[in-house]
Amino acid sequence: MKYTIFGVNQEKLIKLNLKIKDAFIISKLNDLFLSQKTTTIQIEDKKFYLIVVDDIIKKYPILRLNKNSLLSRIGKLVKKGVLEKKHENTTIGSFAYYRGKKLFHEMFFTLSNTTSLTFKEQYEHPLWQRKRLEVMARDDFKCKECGNNKILLNVHHKWYSSDKMVWEYDNNCYVTLCKKCHTNFHLNNKKV
Repeated sequence: MKYTIFGVNQEKLIKLNLKIKDAFIISKLNDLFLSQKTTTIQIEDKKFYLIVVDDIIKKYPILRLNKNSLLSRIGKLVKKGVLEKKHENTTIGSFAYYRGKKLFHEMFFTLSNTTSLTFKEQYEHPLWQRKRLEVMARDDFKCKECGNNKILLNVHHKWYSSDKMVWEYDNNCYVTLCKKCHTNFHLNNKKV
């Protein structure tokens, strides 16, 4: 099935027995994660995002969800392996943070026929663009070598494996470098 609703693959939604409200929530969470306009925490090289449930309810009254029903739907996404949840206890309270798991990201793109992509085509694929943004956000959109955040940034692979697409590595394989440092690493065959 090639059709999407709110940008989410309907076939994946059907396989997971998710409803149209779930598709909308997944789409809005994706927007939130990509916008970087929420509080985040870093746990084991993964970025988790604070979801303010009251804001979603207020911003999208058409959903007709209250706090408990929205939390229940988000909990269902965690149970189905779409989202990962972590808690942080602070002096002012306990907060739940979430991140999209592999299944979450797959809901936005069809992976069929990606095995025949050339190396260049892999770097043009939306899944690489998503991974690239995720890594740059993790690295605070600055070069990890020189700290520059005012020029073009690249995401560098520390190693390659012939059985993986460029976006399929663990995040510890990637590092954000400015164009100058990235070029220097390749010219000098340096290790990051």
